Amino acid sequence: MNAPQIPRIVFPHCFPSASFKALRRWAAYTCLAATACCSSITGQAWAQSSPLDFANHVQPVLQANCVACHNQHKSEGGLNLESFEWMMKGGDSGPSLTVGKAMESEILKRVTAEDDSLMPPADNTVGAKHLDAAQIEMLQAWINTGALAGTANAMTRLQWKAIPDSVRPMYAMDTSTDGQTVVASRGNQVTVYRWPSITGAADTFSLVDPAVQAQLQSTAPATHLDLIQSIAVSPDAMRIATGGFRDVKIWRREVGPGSEGLASMLRGSRAIVGSPDGLTVAHATQTQSIAILRTDTGRLSHRLECPAPVDGLAWTSNGQRILAATNDAKVLQFELVSNPTDTVLQVFPSTTIAIEQPLTCLLILDDTSLIGMTPDRKLQWWTIAAATETSPWSIQKTERLADASNVVAFCRFEEAGQSRLAVATADGSVRIVAGNEGTTLRTLAHGAPVVDVAASGDHSKLTSLGADGVIKTWNATDGSLMWEQHLDYDTQRAIDRTESLAARQKSSLDRSLARVPELEKAKQGEVEAQGKLETAKTQMMEELSKKQAELETQDKNVAEGEAAVAAAKLAVEEAMKKVEQVQKDLEARQQQKLAAQKAKQEVETKIGTLEKNLAGAVQAIERAATGIANLQSKVEQEQQRFQELEKVATETKAQARSTPAVLTRFTRDHRSLITAHSDGTLHVYQADRGTPQAVFGGGFTNYVGMLTTQDGRVLAVTADGRAMGWSLGNRWALERTLGNASESLFSDRVTALDWSDDGAMLAVGSGEPSRFGDLKLIRVADGVMVKDWGPVHSDSILVVRFSPDGTMIATGAADKLIRVNRLEGDASPRTLEGHTHHVLGLAWHDDGHWIASGSADNTVKIWDVESGTAARTIPGFGKEVTAVAFVGRTNQLISSSADHQSRLHDAGNGSLIRALAGPSDALYCAVAAGKSPVAFAGGQDGVLWVWQLDNGQVLQQIK
Repeated sequence: MNAPQIPRIVFPHCFPSASFKALRRWAAYTCLAATACCSSITGQAWAQSSPLDFANHVQPVLQANCVACHNQHKSEGGLNLESFEWMMKGGDSGPSLTVGKAMESEILKRVTAEDDSLMPPADNTVGAKHLDAAQIEMLQAWINTGALAGTANAMTRLQWKAIPDSVRPMYAMDTSTDGQTVVASRGNQVTVYRWPSITGAADTFSLVDPAVQAQLQSTAPATHLDLIQSIAVSPDAMRIATGGFRDVKIWRREVGPGSEGLASMLRGSRAIVGSPDGLTVAHATQTQSIAILRTDTGRLSHRLECPAPVDGLAWTSNGQRILAATNDAKVLQFELVSNPTDTVLQVFPSTTIAIEQPLTCLLILDDTSLIGMTPDRKLQWWTIAAATETSPWSIQKTERLADASNVVAFCRFEEAGQSRLAVATADGSVRIVAGNEGTTLRTLAHGAPVVDVAASGDHSKLTSLGADGVIKTWNATDGSLMWEQHLDYDTQRAIDRTESLAARQKSSLDRSLARVPELEKAKQGEVEAQGKLETAKTQMMEELSKKQAELETQDKNVAEGEAAVAAAKLAVEEAMKKVEQVQKDLEARQQQKLAAQKAKQEVETKIGTLEKNLAGAVQAIERAATGIANLQSKVEQEQQRFQELEKVATETKAQARSTPAVLTRFTRDHRSLITAHSDGTLHVYQADRGTPQAVFGGGFTNYVGMLTTQDGRVLAVTADGRAMGWSLGNRWALERTLGNASESLFSDRVTALDWSDDGAMLAVGSGEPSRFGDLKLIRVADGVMVKDWGPVHSDSILVVRFSPDGTMIATGAADKLIRVNRLEGDASPRTLEGHTHHVLGLAWHDDGHWIASGSADNTVKIWDVESGTAARTIPGFGKEVTAVAFVGRTNQLISSSADHQSRLHDAGNGSLIRALAGPSDALYCAVAAGKSPVAFAGGQDGVLWVWQLDNGQVLQQIK
């Protein structure tokens, strides 16, 4: 498999007729460009090549016309033409050739025959063509001149060209379980879409491999050299696998944590605060200065010198002034000047004002009020007087919120255009205060001591963190609770996993319990059959007794007749006539005896048959009883297993608690909520629903300040001066490439990929078209192949799926079959057979009982995995069914078809729930988010469609 590949154009099996036409038009450009010797060899071409050899002249011709049927996996007639050595070995008919004697060589006879032995056959299904005159002449000359092996020169290697921009079909797609990340291919490019909220705009990122761009001599984004037909997103949505021509690439999300770049410049911070536009960060340093940093360049913009260490910072709304509170009880104001050259400027405060107590956690309200927290956790409210021509700016303390004590955090938001202040206290409440007068409008009861509070930038939401680890988000307008969450992403996944295991076990238990009445009914039927047989036997025995009596009577009659004959013979002379009459009577009685004997034998035969049937009935009853006992034992075991799993799920859910958070902030786009925790982790939640999105580790344990930037980063500092940064944006980096066009574990295009449930393993399906389909298992950590099933199909594998419990892998292929292989052991695969065309899509139901398959025969089949039979066939598709996917744990099944439609069916009864309209071209891929009622699909025109599943509404279409 690692030998250099002969250049050729290979069209994927999964392309419906429409796309085959598009590819034929595209073939003029071809991303897999062959050299002159690839497809045909003219007389002029080989005549100028001296000497002729197998590698450069013969093999390209055989590869194009013969190897599809004569290879190591499919050697018809025992002949393998893949290599010089195998060709010289020959097949069942003997040696392929005789060196120096072309006309006596078997191979030349076969390619020039005028009868049914002509090769390749005219009715072949692999597109092989008969050799033309020039090719035959070249083959003959090669044999006659010594049949040299030769070594392939550089001209026979693959030469790649960039795919035209007009060729952008979407053949592959996958999504994370929460639907927030969708990855789709267009041609040889892959785009990652990330929706913090599916109704908003998506963040997009192109997976670009610079090595591919260099090889294609193109600046256009490129992920692989060739069309991409397989994509898989890892269960934790932190990795993406993409498949190309003989290679697999693993991409990892870049999230950090990191202490370099902008984060490194925040080391030693006493306080940090972001500017209103999110493009600038001010941080108070240990050297009694304030450094102003640009988040877009990561460079120092200003350095503001202070007379004492700074404990609090605040920006004015226009971002042109900074107020700083020092630990010697002073407040300073700095005017920032523009800095187009980005050089360091020192801007001294225009005024320094002494106050009663040091302030921390500064906040400027409407540029007219300064709010700060005193060391004894009380709020002080200062009115700001703007500078005039005759007087500098000043601040004056005002008495507001006099009853506020044990304040832990506060933030500003707007309500109906009016400023509001959310004040969190240690008594478990968040008070909403009118900014213009300081009166309390309402109080939000968190239910536990509050450690932090934050408002979204669009003023729609407030979030409070409790010391008990519970996060609550409130509607900022009316104070109603929007959601609460005490679980993080990893904990939620653990709970989901235990609940899934319990649900699968419950499903298996229910199926077993459902079989008990059937077996009981079958047993009752056998008992009733036994009773009928016993009754029939009694009747037969009575009839036998009657026949026995009749036989005994006839025996007596025969004996009397014989005595009469003997007596009659003594008087032969006197009663000859009487003897004759008695003889006739005897013969009649003998016939009656024979008839009685026959009747008796028939009854005895029937009784024997009845006895056999009775014995069989008894055995059937015993088997039924054994089956019921075994099933009851299995039910008991499954019941016990279900109870154990249910207990684990319940305990996991009951004990699940995130490490309490200490700080929280909304992202600048208002769509995600960030919480920093005392164990150093950073958690991300969907702001409008509270759905856990991610957990990032590697941080510190004593955060005291955190902010988010406009470009999607989170920056945090600790009490001991350390700093950390994370990137929450949709950014990915190439982690590992497995294989390439010349040297690879994979035999051909990688047309199928799937991750194991723990994200540690990657199943890879490939195979040369019309030859075989091979399956491999790759360990992601180091790229090592841990299992090779070999050619499990006789044609390319087009889809591969792990079972929900991770013990099996199902594959669908162009040979119309579905194979189910076990990961452990060497047991033969189970074959699901019934489709009449390529199997293009597969999906396991969450309980592992069903497999759904979509085929180019325009149907979907639902298979019972245990019995290996098709439970039902779903028709009604106008063209090929190109993909299928179950929606979460439900029976709902989403599909895509080349007839331009995506559909939602109930796999339990095959009924159509709704058609998802909109596309105007063939669809090749469809996925559904397990935790979100959203489906995605794409196809020939490269448009990504997004639907709301519960009503079929089109949410987005992205070109």
